[in-house]
Amino acid sequence: MSRIIIILCILLLAGTAQAQFGLRAGVNSFTLSIQSEEDQQASASRKTGYHAGIFYELKLTNKVSLLPEVQYSRQSTNLQVVNYRVADGGYQGDYRLQLTYLAVPILVKANLGKFFLEAGPQASYLLAAHEEGTESLGYIWGTTQNDVDRSATNRYRRFDVGLCAGAGVKLPAGFRLGIRAYSGLVSLTHGPIAYYNYGGSLKNQVMQASVSYLFKTGS
Repeated sequence: MSRIIIILCILLLAGTAQAQFGLRAGVNSFTLSIQSEEDQQASASRKTGYHAGIFYELKLTNKVSLLPEVQYSRQSTNLQVVNYRVADGGYQGDYRLQLTYLAVPILVKANLGKFFLEAGPQASYLLAAHEEGTESLGYIWGTTQNDVDRSATNRYRRFDVGLCAGAGVKLPAGFRLGIRAYSGLVSLTHGPIAYYNYGGSLKNQVMQASVSYLFKTGS
């Protein structure tokens, strides 16, 4: 392991003259990939959010670059949940789910003249989650409905891992326009930890449109 770290450090130091820092910001279009079960169903509608981050572009060759990035991402969706595993009348929830992540994509970028392609893995840490809406719970004697406005960070997994792919165009003066798609590989849910929790699979699906700026290297 120590040899690998030393080799990576040598490569980064050797490529410092070819490296550039940059800023990236834009909008998110977010929804969830859902795997429903017979007695649990869910649906999510796509909502917009935003992201902002800093990246480091290290040229490996004239055409290929390594692109590590640290990104703050705010993602929202309207989530409807039905859970018939509750013994009496079942549970229904209808609320806006807002997720805030610190994301670290590490992409390989192919430079094709004025255009570029990029792809690679991304790891994310859930900073906060919030639910706002209504929920109802059925009992033998009837149904109760409540308004909810609560922190929900502990109801979702803190770590997410997935794959990114994107494309873009280079503009004058160091600016770039790009689009990127992210697909999570890990479900956000812990499983049926509480009667009101959805135990099926919920995976992040994010589309991003962004503007980035690449700082010039010193001479």
